[in-house]
Amino acid sequence: SYLGPLFYLSQDICEIYFIFREIFYIHFAPLQAINSHPNGIVSLLVQFERLLEATSPLIANHFLNLGRSATSVVFPWIFYAFTPFLAIEELFLLFDRMLVTQSNELLPLLAVAILVNNQDAIIDCSTLDELNSLLTEDILPDVSVTSVLNSLFSA
Repeated sequence: SYLGPLFYLSQDICEIYFIFREIFYIHFAPLQAINSHPNGIVSLLVQFERLLEATSPLIANHFLNLGRSATSVVFPWIFYAFTPFLAIEELFLLFDRMLVTQSNELLPLLAVAILVNNQDAIIDCSTLDELNSLLTEDILPDVSVTSVLNSLFSA
């Protein structure tokens, strides 16, 4: 799923390979290993949990009341760097920011920002199925990376 969006950039397989190799080495490979790498999945999930608790303990508690941690819900978002979840234009905006910062730290920030921006709708969900449907069908397809991240920093 990491490779798919790159086919929007070029039809030359060799060019896509070299682009993918660079991005994978810096950004996606650390997501695949369980270790303490700062760009790795474990570190990013810890950052997500801490940031969510700091910005919206209400959301974190609501997830737990529904029988699931928020981390388990956003794990695939972060693990796959949002590739199967966001519109392609938004994915490129996210990747652009990740390439500039040479860091995956935007992934947990974006995950928290998405939840915080939709706090009221999330709190209104009374079942896990309702919550999953809200996130996958209503929220993620319409995410604007720039405005969601800006809202987190302006709050």
